Amino acid sequence: MVFRAQIKDDGKFDFGSDYNLARFKAWCKEHPGKWVRIEEQVSVRSLSQHNFYWVYLGFVSHETGHTPEELHEWAKKKFLPRKFATVFGEEVAVTPTTKTLTKLAFGEYLERICAETGVPLPNPQEAGYLPH
Repeated sequence: MVFRAQIKDDGKFDFGSDYNLARFKAWCKEHPGKWVRIEEQVSVRSLSQHNFYWVYLGFVSHETGHTPEELHEWAKKKFLPRKFATVFGEEVAVTPTTKTLTKLAFGEYLERICAETGVPLPNPQEAGYLPH
């Protein structure tokens, strides 16, 4: 179960609505003795970054002759960390994904592709992906 809340200056949680607070309290009553984990919310890449990425891969595709999908798979393999999981006692490779990258990490990912391919990144504002 996931509950989202913001920690206010006084150290109290703000669940955004009375309904969300009531859901959290009800869950706590139903699960006495359970532990909860609090994680800092990290902003993952935005939809505009995602769209800009595919436009950029189109530019790289035009320069290299590789399809955007091929370039996407190449970049994930080259620049994203390899992860492994043990499933039923077997170690398996987990396919890397850009979906969970933070906004900053996604920007660095784009810069690494640019450095490797030599195809410059277009200006996001001029390409219509950032406000002027």
